[in-house]
Amino acid sequence: MNDKKKTVLKILIKFSLAAPTGAIVPFFLLAGGFVNADLAQEYLGLCLLFSAGSFLYVATVHVLPEVQAGPEGKLNLPQMGALVGGIVLPMFITIEHDHAHGGGR
Repeated sequence: MNDKKKTVLKILIKFSLAAPTGAIVPFFLLAGGFVNADLAQEYLGLCLLFSAGSFLYVATVHVLPEVQAGPEGKLNLPQMGALVGGIVLPMFITIEHDHAHGGGR
């Protein structure tokens, strides 16, 4: 195996280990009592938001140039709707609402 392939393999292994490490380490830090129990759920949510945002950024940076390089050279209406919907939908998911419809808290 030549040096270029070895370098690519090393980078690929590091990248592949980054996601599980980034999920497991905060979990044990938050579950292990290093953070106030009341804030642990909020911090875990923020970690998940950061990791999801990073994933979406990488996916977007990879996909959009390929879409724009297509025959039309721009996004069509369904593609633009999916893109805008994917950007706006998380905002509506995070709106707080009350689940105390009968049982209460």
